Amino acid sequence: MILLNNTKLCLGTFPNKETYLDVQSSIIRQDENSIRMKFESDSDLFQLYGLKKYIDEIAPESRVTLVMDYIPYSRMDRQQEDRLFTLKYLAEYINSLNFDSVVVMEPHSDVSIELINNLKVINKKVIPTGTVEIRYQDESGNTIRDTDVYQDVTGTQTYYAPNIEGYKLLEGIPSSVELTVLVDGSVLGHTFVYTVENSEPTPTEGSEVKATVEITYVGEEPTGDNLLTWLGSDYYYYEVAGDQTFYAPEIDGYIKPEQDSVTFTIEEGTNEYYHTFVYTKVYRK
Repeated sequence: MILLNNTKLCLGTFPNKETYLDVQSSIIRQDENSIRMKFESDSDLFQLYGLKKYIDEIAPESRVTLVMDYIPYSRMDRQQEDRLFTLKYLAEYINSLNFDSVVVMEPHSDVSIELINNLKVINKKVIPTGTVEIRYQDESGNTIRDTDVYQDVTGTQTYYAPNIEGYKLLEGIPSSVELTVLVDGSVLGHTFVYTVENSEPTPTEGSEVKATVEITYVGEEPTGDNLLTWLGSDYYYYEVAGDQTFYAPEIDGYIKPEQDSVTFTIEEGTNEYYHTFVYTKVYRK
């Protein structure tokens, strides 16, 4: 796969198995261009040749950098009986294209470092850093304190819910949260939800409560880490039996679940009903 200035190029194949590469001239810069090759097959090497030659024609004065995750054929780094010293010939091929620099994430063989001109090796064991946003809201989703933003966070960090005058942390909500930065440049967030002092929801005085319904909203990270962020809860009290339907509301920064409603049949007697809507967090770009 070939990318030019972080744009994936369209690679196609004719019926006779010949390949072609579509390149919009507007993508090519006059000062500096970066080609990234994620090697998948020998076809990538041919497309690399054509693309470099095309850039030389369109922007002859520009600096061109080749970036590779790893160097193809780096395991064939010596002559072995009748087997070709393929890495040597690949290096000669890359050198013939006259890149101003060649950046490699994983050279695999020290021989490749010696063979390829203008080569730079990047240590890929980089500790990821990210941004953490800690928000403070009441049960209605209103902000009750400015968001705390922490930059250049690494590893696992613990954040605590502060005391806010006139409010207390909602019952059952942990007073701290641990967040772990796993992806470089990611933005993590958590919302501590508070309630006004002495303002717990209560049924009408003297009435017989038939059922209590608690609807909870949590956010799921799209990274597959099984981390859930509590987004809030709604409480409902019913004094009559029958069907009641509840809908997942819009929550800023999250995508509603596909199944965005639930129906309970409130039966005679005192009952408790619970449901949790799981939202997916939208990462900022």
